[in-house]
Amino acid sequence: MKEAILVVAEGCPYCEEMKKRLPKDKVKVLDVTKDLEGAKILQSLQIYRVPLLVTAEKTGDRIKYCVLDEKDVKCAEVKSEEQSEAQ
Repeated sequence: MKEAILVVAEGCPYCEEMKKRLPKDKVKVLDVTKDLEGAKILQSLQIYRVPLLVTAEKTGDRIKYCVLDEKDVKCAEVKSEEQSEAQ
């Protein structure tokens, strides 16, 4: 099942505007200044700007993050946190 995640930063006016426009019950919001998971998403996609809306799909021990960039779709797969913590 895919999950929508909005990666934001505290104090960003564009992030605040985006948060207002998206349905709160359907989009998980991660603040990179408070949540390491948000920073890891940006790093895995090699995109270092916010706000960033991504989809996350978990399959086995991997999570696939995808974002529609200005020119194309970028995707990255990373080992899931639960699997990393279990080892």
